[in-house]
Amino acid sequence: MDAMGCRSARFDLVHDRRMTDTEIPVTCAGSDSFLAVTGKPCRAIIPSPMDGSPIVEDMPAAPMPTASPSAVRAYYLRKNAEILHRYGPGPQVHFHAAVMTGGPPHDGTPAELRRRIVEGQTRYLDRCADIWEAATVFRGRVLDIGCGLGGPAIYWAQRFGVEVTGLTIEPAQAQLAAQLADDAGMAHLVSTTVEDFTVAHPQGKFDTAVSNEAFVHMDRHAAFANASRTLPLGAYLCIEDVLLTKPEGKAPADRYWTIDIGPLAEYIAAAQASGFTLDRNVDVTAEGADYWLWSIAWADSQLAQLESEDALTEATESRLLRSIREHARMYRCITNNVYEFRALRFHKVRDLA
Repeated sequence: MDAMGCRSARFDLVHDRRMTDTEIPVTCAGSDSFLAVTGKPCRAIIPSPMDGSPIVEDMPAAPMPTASPSAVRAYYLRKNAEILHRYGPGPQVHFHAAVMTGGPPHDGTPAELRRRIVEGQTRYLDRCADIWEAATVFRGRVLDIGCGLGGPAIYWAQRFGVEVTGLTIEPAQAQLAAQLADDAGMAHLVSTTVEDFTVAHPQGKFDTAVSNEAFVHMDRHAAFANASRTLPLGAYLCIEDVLLTKPEGKAPADRYWTIDIGPLAEYIAAAQASGFTLDRNVDVTAEGADYWLWSIAWADSQLAQLESEDALTEATESRLLRSIREHARMYRCITNNVYEFRALRFHKVRDLA
């Protein structure tokens, strides 16, 4: 089967929402190009296919019971260039779910699919902001815990005019986030710092804290405790995250995403132990479910395009096909209530003992 035939067979399954692991072909291939996406060299030092070293997404064969700080740091050091390629060029680069309007087109190019996904990620932040009442709650100094490449931090600063400090565990990611904030003309409001939030917190007090799909990487009790140390009484901690609803989903998610996924009850217990009470809890799973189909479509289109250009590598073929397989599994698990996505708002009602 030729490249487009391979793509069409796989994409029909995505479009019809009936994909299974056994139906995913394994004959397409492709490669990434960091500069082709950003249009300029990156000033941070990160692994990139431009220097001949492929971005490898595979996790260690040994099971990982928790996402240790060192494992999370290594994961994002490998992942930075790939995130930029799939969701860039920025300056707002997001690595979280999206609210999509309809299913992905059969003939979408990688660039068009990327553009639509990024628009959907902004709509997802719009939705979270409404749930959290961010127009009222986000004020003064805001701490973005697990800021990634700084897309949400730039969004919060631009929309609400607040000063945002983005915190990440990975130094190169902090450099990239700072560069992107500068590119957005927001360096006067957006800064970055490197900390392991489970063992330390940035100096000074913040008026609000926010986190998109980052607490899932952390020890929840330690993270909530440090959030309590960072925020004053009456402040809000706004979290959007993926949660576990059925135990059989834990091991595969932890391995692939380098996370320590847990149930909502775990977040509530950790929050209460650190002086927070949950005052908003909205299930946004259904609103973001189609994002996974669009992500699969982007990877499929990328494979087809690179194969047509005779620009294929075995490493990229393996990585993108695994991405398709794992994102299809995520979609099936979401529709079968194994995982859920929630926007949560915690109110600090007492200081940590």
